[in-house]
Amino acid sequence: MIVSVPAYALPSTDELLVAGGDERIALDIFHQKNKYGCRATPTAELVVFGSCTASGISPEGYAAAQRTRQHIAQALKDASPVDVYRREMQRLRRELLVLCGLCSTATDLVFAASGTDIHLIAAQLASTLSDGPLHVIMVCAEESGSGVPAALGGRHFSAATAAGVNAAKGEQVAPQTVAGVSHVAIRDAAGKARPLADIDADVRQQAADALHAGGHVLLVATDVSKTGCIAPSPQCAIQLQQEHAGRLHVLIDACQWRIAHASLRAYLGCGFMVAITGSKFASGPSFSGALLLPEQVRERLQGRALGAAVHAYSIREDWPEYHQAAQALEPGFNFGLLLRWQVALHELRAFYAIPEARSRYFLQRFAARVQQRLQEDPCFEALDTTVLDRQALGHIAAWDEIPGIMAFIIKKPGQRVPLSNEQTRQIYERLQERSYPHVSPYLFQLGQPVACGVRGGRPVSALRLCASARLVVQAVANAHGDGGDAIIEQAMLCFDEIVAMLDQV
Repeated sequence: MIVSVPAYALPSTDELLVAGGDERIALDIFHQKNKYGCRATPTAELVVFGSCTASGISPEGYAAAQRTRQHIAQALKDASPVDVYRREMQRLRRELLVLCGLCSTATDLVFAASGTDIHLIAAQLASTLSDGPLHVIMVCAEESGSGVPAALGGRHFSAATAAGVNAAKGEQVAPQTVAGVSHVAIRDAAGKARPLADIDADVRQQAADALHAGGHVLLVATDVSKTGCIAPSPQCAIQLQQEHAGRLHVLIDACQWRIAHASLRAYLGCGFMVAITGSKFASGPSFSGALLLPEQVRERLQGRALGAAVHAYSIREDWPEYHQAAQALEPGFNFGLLLRWQVALHELRAFYAIPEARSRYFLQRFAARVQQRLQEDPCFEALDTTVLDRQALGHIAAWDEIPGIMAFIIKKPGQRVPLSNEQTRQIYERLQERSYPHVSPYLFQLGQPVACGVRGGRPVSALRLCASARLVVQAVANAHGDGGDAIIEQAMLCFDEIVAMLDQV
């Protein structure tokens, strides 16, 4: 595990922002970007529409990280790194629960280096609560993190853990506690979204088979996926848990954080675990995960030991102090995780300070204009999604019912077959590089290409243009009071750039 170091050895802000994660967070030497195309420092000319993959850090967020680093350095003069980290994570936990409207609930919050780490921890907790073999049903595996299936199965998903421990990717972390992981697809072979009723039926059948065999089930439901889908329906998840109380557990993958307070509280009220990250809609840097545990799960975990796999991917200070089982974990610290969450907290505070009516107004206008361009421009085809329907949670109109991820495939004029995966990736990369000719003064970051089936005999991918908490704040704070017109115009310029590049790929 991480060992104590003198205060003077505290890394710089830039170094901390890319520390305490696995190999995905490392910056490549040439471009100084991580796997998700993000730098550790702000890029002034980059317009960030890629918040479904990861968020580049803003100048204000970077300043917040610097202040936190200075605070840590001062505190380290009088206390050990572990003690300082423990106090800071306790503070961060309280502030995050308050910001989520959960301060009056008995909700636990466990930190981890990434959403993938959180999935591993959640599956191990579900195994701890099961008195039979645990089977995991993962919906939207093709639109979740690439390492999530391995993590859910209790296997290493990277060549090194966040603590810097070398790992054999794909191997079991500890003696097997998960009997198997099965998938339910949300798209057909051509990339078209399957009917939600069919997805629900598949989930029900897989759950019935596993339960009939005498096992327990962890259902990983997605709200929302890489392309903006909810699956299975919340109603399906709620009914299954009610029908099989104690034998079927639910984890809501809300790592996109495109979820309003009312929806979050409703999921927790159902007894579901919820995974969130600060690096997508929340606009913080890559690698900041958290697991919300409802009161029902918290109570059932009392007196139960955490599995060996949790010990390999978690430290004591990332758990609430009163969680008895966590006291058996090794002590440690991860100041990189602390700084990244602090940036996300800064961005979220600004977003939640805006009256929701104003946020909804911009998000509706943004989504409508982007969708209109995708429908009218023959160079683009919008990727269909499942409906953002959370009626089963008790419908309360909120901003999360407005699509925030607009996924699309690209076609050359006059051609029916979309661009290949390689051509789509070329456009994605060239949008961010000044070395290629541009028709606008901006560089653009979109969501990384995501596989969406086979067209004309070849695999194709979709790019994604997204709204984020930061964009909402920028739109509302605009001194000209244009309701976000400038940001919407930038989105249109991004599409213009893509069209202009089609002759080059």
